[in-house]
Amino acid sequence: MLAAVAEIRAIGEPLYGTRWTAELAWDVGKDTRQVRRWLSGEAAVSERALSWARKLARRRARQIDALGGRDDD
Repeated sequence: MLAAVAEIRAIGEPLYGTRWTAELAWDVGKDTRQVRRWLSGEAAVSERALSWARKLARRRARQIDALGGRDDD
């Protein structure tokens, strides 16, 4: 299992690309400075924000999967 900050990064970067900190902050209801504090180790990732990020990732995965179905080859 990833540490919370590593999980936030692992979710944010592929979902949002280079501006992931600002976009993720917006979607989980946090200020971009708070996300930067998480990344620097200055503050802990809240359980609520991590839960929202996980939900966003699962939703995006379902959307992508629905576009082309599964390729089990």
